[in-house]
Amino acid sequence: MTLEKPSLSCHDISPVMELPSRIGWKFHYSEIIFDDPPYLIMEAWPDFSGCHPDIGRTGIVWDPLLLWKSIIRPGGYFLLTCSCDYPPDAGIEEMVLVSHPDDRTVIWELDIKGLFPALDKRIFPDEGFVRLVFNRDDYETEIKSMLHELRHRLVNPAPIAELSDVNGFDHLIRLHPQLAAIAVGEFEPNGGCDEMDTLLGMDPEAARSMQPIWPPGTVIEFGFFDRGGARCQEVMIVDGLPLPGANWPTRYLTRWSTLIAFCSWMAYVQRGHAMSASWVELGGQFNNTFFLTKGSDRERCHEAGKVLASLLQKSYEESNAAQGVTVAYRKCYLPAIDEMMPARASQGE
Repeated sequence: MTLEKPSLSCHDISPVMELPSRIGWKFHYSEIIFDDPPYLIMEAWPDFSGCHPDIGRTGIVWDPLLLWKSIIRPGGYFLLTCSCDYPPDAGIEEMVLVSHPDDRTVIWELDIKGLFPALDKRIFPDEGFVRLVFNRDDYETEIKSMLHELRHRLVNPAPIAELSDVNGFDHLIRLHPQLAAIAVGEFEPNGGCDEMDTLLGMDPEAARSMQPIWPPGTVIEFGFFDRGGARCQEVMIVDGLPLPGANWPTRYLTRWSTLIAFCSWMAYVQRGHAMSASWVELGGQFNNTFFLTKGSDRERCHEAGKVLASLLQKSYEESNAAQGVTVAYRKCYLPAIDEMMPARASQGE
């Protein structure tokens, strides 16, 4: 997504299109791997309202495990990802934002720029967002059906006669003319984890309860917070602590307005590792530290942070999201690049 300066009018942004939708899929054997024994790679091609009409050629696949998580917990998910499990390799730059506004509905909000390769270019403009509305019961049923079929295919080898269009088929026939069937040995997206073991070990019919993004009483703050003595800063802390793991705040957003607000806030700053070669003159060792691009934007940056906190608070008050959570913005001082290098900045270097 292109970062933009903030707009206070983003409190009530409407989608360019709102569509009822369902979860559809097509399992596809993408390749035969000639190990001992040979095995198949399988993936699930997405189908939803506004989906790219030939998505099988884009390299974009469903992530069934994340779909499964999205049933019970709202938030940002790479539900649409690359078969290699690195979304940018398929042009996917943003997560699908999932909200549960009530007990009967699941809503997706998709940033058009960030998810454009997965969308039907004939019906959508170049920017804004699309809202997909799912009946909650159907949503859960369809994802469960996908998981059941996936698990069936993982434990039942595919007949050779059904694989004539799979990459490597002719070579397989020449090397192993006696084979009647071949098993699936890998499911994409494959992030190097035990996806197949997880899928085979799960029970799609097991009872599960809805989970909020954060428990009641959680305090979330946005700002630029030093992490101890390290040359590193956090932009979001929860109950005074950094986000767990390597998570980024967009993982905890449910509405497009909050994504826009976050990007607008971040548009005022740069991180050390993303700065130009002239950064070396400032020491260059603060790779994970943020700097205000222009000192004159300091108050506008703070205002953008306040808008973000306000919008996220509003979105968290929706049913089944994160009720009883406090979201705030804390003013933190950042040095400005143009103030640190006034002479070079005035020369346009």
